[in-house]
Amino acid sequence: MDVSFKGINCMRLDHNKEYACSPPQFVSSLQDRLQQLAFASDTETLQTVTASLGQQYYTTPACIPALLTVAKDCEQWQVRQLAAVELRKRVPKFWDEIEDA
Repeated sequence: MDVSFKGINCMRLDHNKEYACSPPQFVSSLQDRLQQLAFASDTETLQTVTASLGQQYYTTPACIPALLTVAKDCEQWQVRQLAAVELRKRVPKFWDEIEDA
């Protein structure tokens, strides 16, 4: 079950009955990274941003509600599409940790 508390998007985790939350700063910085990736024009930027996403954002179930927020709220269609693709790739990894809605 998804909840929102003071602007923080949360998703209930099944295995321990806790919530995975995406604070606004997490969502904002994730969106900034996705924007850098979507509009990158050189290989070095692509590699740096991709590594950063993998190490800082995609290692926690909190990336699921954050990516969903970016996919539905971002103004640039390229960033929304990238967030949706990354969300589709991450859901299977964290599926068992997210409670049925």
